[in-house]
Amino acid sequence: MTRLLKGLSAALWPPRALWLHLRVIATCLRGWLLYRRLPFDRFMEAWTPSRSRRRNVPSDRIVDAVDRVLSGLGRRRCFARSLIIYRLLRMQGEELSLHVGVKPSSDHSSLVGHAWLEDANGLCWPYGDDGSSYHVTIRHPPRAN
Repeated sequence: MTRLLKGLSAALWPPRALWLHLRVIATCLRGWLLYRRLPFDRFMEAWTPSRSRRRNVPSDRIVDAVDRVLSGLGRRRCFARSLIIYRLLRMQGEELSLHVGVKPSSDHSSLVGHAWLEDANGLCWPYGDDGSSYHVTIRHPPRAN
């Protein structure tokens, strides 16, 4: 928590940037509380916004704020990162799907998991995440048949 406070106080931020970081922190807390209490399918139903709003914050600024907050909490893992970015961008009208996959470790002794987001065109989001080598075990929302 002290790393988070140091990160937040490291720069004098304009009110919009501070508000965005507070929104990310509130989203982290809400997600943690819901995730601990609900089975995953019900969690994702509650976590996925039903209404989309117009865009008001550039997506790269949201991703940057999420990365900063999660690294301050010592929790910058792909699953938490993908869940939080998923919610915040869907609230702005982005059509994203959450993917969770597994693949064998390099020595084939265990499985390695990864979570990422894809947009409507199948592009991995945020930039740089690539799930092509993973076997998808969860996709939300599920594909329509």
